[in-house]
Amino acid sequence: MDLQSTTVLLGALLAALALSSSSAFFLLHRRTIELKRLKEREERYRFLVEHANDIIYTHDLNGDFTWVNQSAERATGYTRDESLKMNIRQVIAPEFIEPVRKWLSPGNLGAGPLIHEVEIIAKDGRRVPLELSTRLVFEGGTPMCVLGIARDITERKKADRA
Repeated sequence: MDLQSTTVLLGALLAALALSSSSAFFLLHRRTIELKRLKEREERYRFLVEHANDIIYTHDLNGDFTWVNQSAERATGYTRDESLKMNIRQVIAPEFIEPVRKWLSPGNLGAGPLIHEVEIIAKDGRRVPLELSTRLVFEGGTPMCVLGIARDITERKKADRA
């Protein structure tokens, strides 16, 4: 190969490398922007869930809490760390334990969201009536956990009695 052919080949390789680097930079830049947007969306949704007025929680299929929001802490008096060491049966009022066990059985949960009224016992011993909506969460077709959203209906109950 002569000098001129070598120079042309080397120039072509350098041009391809520059184009490749430019494309790689563009793709990397685009991916960085996408990840930043994804992180912003995740932070926004996390903020909404954390600061919701309703209690939002998850528990595993045995009833052990795996996540609770700030409203759960306010309603129950238990910190998040305390809640995550507890089972749902530890906060449900005794007369509701058996109905809740039935509602949370795989056959019932698989039917879709369920809405029930229950009472829980807060850390300070007071009873808190809740309207509870639960649903089974699947991952790859396999049941993974239960998602619950609960609303404190204390004021509604007081109004109904008045």
